[in-house]
Parts: sequence; structure tokens; C-alpha cells
Amino acid sequence: VFTAWGDIMPRLVDGVSPKPGGNRPVMVDLWIDPPDYTGRAPVMLVQSTTITPGAQEQIEVPEGSVLYARVDDRSGPRLFGLGKPKLEIKTEDNATRPPFQREEGTLLAETTLTQNNALILQVDGDTTSWPVRVIPDQAPVIRFVETPTTTDDNRIRLVVEIEDDYGIRNTDAIILLATDQSLPLDMPAIDNTLIAKRQTIPVAGIVGSLGVRSADLNLTENEWAGLEVNLRLQITDGAGQTAETLTQQVILPERQFFNPLAKAIIHE
Repeated sequence: VFTAWGDIMPRLVDGVSPKPGGNRPVMVDLWIDPPDYTGRAPVMLVQSTTITPGAQEQIEVPEGSVLYARVDDRSGPRLFGLGKPKLEIKTEDNATRPPFQREEGTLLAETTLTQNNALILQVDGDTTSWPVRVIPDQAPVIRFVETPTTTDDNRIRLVVEIEDDYGIRNTDAIILLATDQSLPLDMPAIDNTLIAKRQTIPVAGIVGSLGVRSADLNLTENEWAGLEVNLRLQITDGAGQTAETLTQQVILPERQFFNPLAKAIIHE
């Protein structure tokens, strides 16, 4: 009986295929976790099922997202040789293959995404891929929209405008003693040590992603109360990026005393 070559090839492939009859499908979980500070939900690419061969639709994730791959390792010899899972991240510069580690019946791999790439996963002889656009985390911006002023209750009012993709994590006021000022008679001259001294003071209330924010600072107990200082604000976003305002010269308010004797006692 004559058998065409085209009929023989599928049988030969079946004979050496890493998918022996009777074995259950290899289950896969593949997902991407954005950084917590972005507030974005995980992106599920494959959830407890077999992979779909071929090219999939493009996905977008924030910079610093972590890709996780989990493959069921209870299918015996199918996950060795041709069936061994392979994860590849191809960028314009290079290609990396995060290794799979075996852990309690599963194979696990993970990698951090920092630039646009092609995500390629091969499992049990099938290959699937996704184009991944990685959205850069932009540096924050902060600017004064009003000159710092002193309130009626002797606080420094700070009004700024901030910009950030996902939100400001914290704000600090940075103050240095101004050198070009008249000093009280009982204060020592400003030397190099004082010039170099920098105070960093946490500022509550200046958070969020976009808009005008204000905060009042009570610095009447500060060692430089009553003196002129150079003040600027520094913000930090969730990625650790910082930005600063331009420097403003302000006089730190002193405590108000209605009894001259009380003031003298406090300053002793």
C-alpha cells in the first residue's frame, strides 16, 4: 500500500510529540502587576487555562510593572524538552529569558518591565505573544502659585500647584538660613556651619496627582523663628522621583507674647 509523504509526516510528529495521549492540558496563569502606587488593577493575560497560539492584542502597563508566569508542572514529561515553557522579553536593545523555577507542582517566572517589548510565551509546544507598551512614569512638577505668607495665627501658608501621573507620596519643606540679614544682638554670627545647615520639615496636605494644594506650617518653635530663611518645597512621587519649587525668602514667625516678662523667660 502506497502512503503519501504528506500522510506520514503528521504520524511521525505525533509519535515524538511532547503531548502524549491521555495527558490533561497544561494550565497557565500569566499576568502583570502594576506598581502599587499607580492604583491600577492587575492585567490578566491567561487565567488558569491553556495558552492561545498566535499574536494577541497590544496591552499597556505602567513602567515598573512586574510580569508573572505560572505553569502547572504536574503534567510529567510534557514539560521537558520541546514542551518546556519558555518566557522571552524582546526589546529594541536585547532579548531576555527570565528563568522558570520549580515550586510545589508549578513553574514560576517573573520579571520587571521597564520598556516597550514583545512578550513571548511558549508552553507545551505552542507559542503566544503580546506587544507590550510600557508607559513611562513622568517626573512630578511643583510650583508656587502664591508667595508664602504669614497667617493671623503665625503659621506660614504655602500654596502650590502639583502635577504627577499617579500622585505625590510626600512633601518636605527645606529651609536654610539666609546669610544677608541683620541678626539679633544675642545671636552668634552666621558661620560656615550655619550656612551649611539644612532643615527638612514634613508638610502634610500637599498630595495627589494634579491641582492646587495648600498647607500651613507652624514653625514658631523652630530654632530660626524670627529669622529670614530660604525655603523651597520638595515633592516625591510613588516611583521615588522628586521635584522642587523655586526658593522663596521668608521670615519664620515667632510666638506672640502679650507679657514682656514671659517672652524674656522663654528666650533665656
